[in-house]
Amino acid sequence: MSEPIKSLINSIVDLIFPPQCLLCGDLDSSGLCRTCRKSFQPLRPPLCSVCSAPVETSEAAPLCARCSDFHPAYDRAWSLFIYDGAIRKAIHDFKYHGVSGLHRVFGELLHERLTVEMAGISIDSVVPVPLHRARELSRGYNQAALLARSLASLLSLPVMESELLRVRHTDFLADLGRRDRFASLEGAFAISEKTRLEGKKILLVDDIMTTGATFHICAGVLREGGASCIYGITLARTVVYDA
Repeated sequence: MSEPIKSLINSIVDLIFPPQCLLCGDLDSSGLCRTCRKSFQPLRPPLCSVCSAPVETSEAAPLCARCSDFHPAYDRAWSLFIYDGAIRKAIHDFKYHGVSGLHRVFGELLHERLTVEMAGISIDSVVPVPLHRARELSRGYNQAALLARSLASLLSLPVMESELLRVRHTDFLADLGRRDRFASLEGAFAISEKTRLEGKKILLVDDIMTTGATFHICAGVLREGGASCIYGITLARTVVYDA
């Protein structure tokens, strides 16, 4: 089908079914209206120079108390918003209620942030945090993989979806504290046998960062597989942790 015909068909479809904001239903061609976007609470400096947790310091490269005591296996991680209010509902709808179309606009938001944060940093591949096969079949998709595909397309980078595997099913982590999360995730991820990561610079992608346990465990596995640098990015992160 030629591009002019595709364009005509899309125009007719939009006329009959006007594009709407996937959150509030208002007419909007982007999938996420300006009002909904403005309701998301951005993480604002000062932030930890490793994990992006809010800190109270004026230092040039501040570290949160957690990263000062225990440096994660990843080099740097960014998050866009505080996981609360409207973005919490949006991610919940995206993750559990089948509103998978949000991955496009979420990918654009991630890309906007990376163009600022990663100036001068090179990346070879984008890697989504994997779901266990049983959970992915139950949900119908891996939300991190959808985000990774959208972001990688905008970055013109390959997505590695079958290299990092979730080899052990874990209970839902939402109600677990930091120590329990680390314990639950130990041995849950592995590199596929044919994967060669020597010297590669990897960008991990997920929807939420809570304690950082998932990124830390995944990054450790990727380093064991030969990756030289591991960065991470999420849409949102919690800002209050258990001890």
